[in-house]
Amino acid sequence: MVLCYSWCELGRRVIASFVCNLISLYGCLIVRLRLSGFGCYLFGVYFGCLMFADAILLLTHTVSAMRHMLNICDLYACMPLTVM
Repeated sequence: MVLCYSWCELGRRVIASFVCNLISLYGCLIVRLRLSGFGCYLFGVYFGCLMFADAILLLTHTVSAMRHMLNICDLYACMPLTVM
């Protein structure tokens, strides 16, 4: 029983660490998209980029705005990663 608990605890710590890394990785992208001025706002809150797990949903009101947001994502994907 102790062995099972330690494996479960280890799994939770690894997943938590992975989620924190994803948030820090995509956090910069979300800030860039928000500062670009493209995307949707609802009552002054930015909803142009929604993130869940490993998926990103981009919301815009025009096709040209979507192209600008996709270009920002493309440039961000080509940037080298910095290891901390």
